[in-house]
Amino acid sequence: MRYLVLALKGIVYGVTNLLPGIGGGLILIILGIYEQFVEALGNFFVDLPHWKERLAFLVPMGIGAAVGMVAFARLIKELMGFYPAPAMFFFMGLVVGTIPSVLRMTKDMRLTIGRGVAFACGLVVVVLFKWAESHSLSAGWATDARSVGGFVYYLLSNFIAGGASVTPGLDGSYIWMLAGIYDGVMGAIGSVSEVRQVLGSAGLSAILTGIQWATLFATGIGAVVGIIFFSKLIDTAIKRAPAVTYYVVLGLVVASVYGLWPMTGARPWPMGLTLSPGAILAVILAFGFGAALTLFLGKREGAQQQPETGESIA
Repeated sequence: MRYLVLALKGIVYGVTNLLPGIGGGLILIILGIYEQFVEALGNFFVDLPHWKERLAFLVPMGIGAAVGMVAFARLIKELMGFYPAPAMFFFMGLVVGTIPSVLRMTKDMRLTIGRGVAFACGLVVVVLFKWAESHSLSAGWATDARSVGGFVYYLLSNFIAGGASVTPGLDGSYIWMLAGIYDGVMGAIGSVSEVRQVLGSAGLSAILTGIQWATLFATGIGAVVGIIFFSKLIDTAIKRAPAVTYYVVLGLVVASVYGLWPMTGARPWPMGLTLSPGAILAVILAFGFGAALTLFLGKREGAQQQPETGESIA
């Protein structure tokens, strides 16, 4: 049963990595497994005596994440296309409901000058990411992953995207957009989900040819290495300075509300939202449901485990 639950959480983690604006790290906090995730990945190749326990956690999570990304890639694109404003307000509600969970992640969360600076740093990082995305700083950078240069470019871009996916408030999809490879990655993942549609109507050779292998390999390798590397950094930071680290996380999470605001152009209201009573009610309900969901999950997780103890730095 434990492995099934982990696989289901992995599916949720995988799906959120496809959603622009809501990162996997934030979802790991909501699911109550953030520290366990970064500790298991960050120390897998370092603390070898405990590799079996970490593998028992990572394998079902990894399988679930892969299934979630492949199975829901097309559905997510359609959902974001038809209902952009309610979807993004639901995610904003998820973010706001996560704030109490972040404040409970270590025992000593007293506000000091150093922690205030850490919080501000988290805010600035997300704001800069959003600004860079909106100004399309990297338009036209993407190349074909089938070439050597393109493969290396996808590899490095996904290394950074992998790190963003385990950093609350940041988002691997942000990096895909900034690097100009979002459509390429989503298309490659979608090519795998389309295999079932041609089974029985095409030979094995035709099926394999339709999959965008170069993009998938570059994305997979780069993202996995990035996730492992940044997980180690985050795990070390949590153990050495938990309060400061979580104030940075808090800043990232709070700023995510701005990062998720689905505004286009100079309009002050969200994209795809008509200012009718029904449309406004829809986004309010979506926001409220998202906030209530994470508040409920956070209280349930808090009842199951005590906050981490240990001395904080700063």
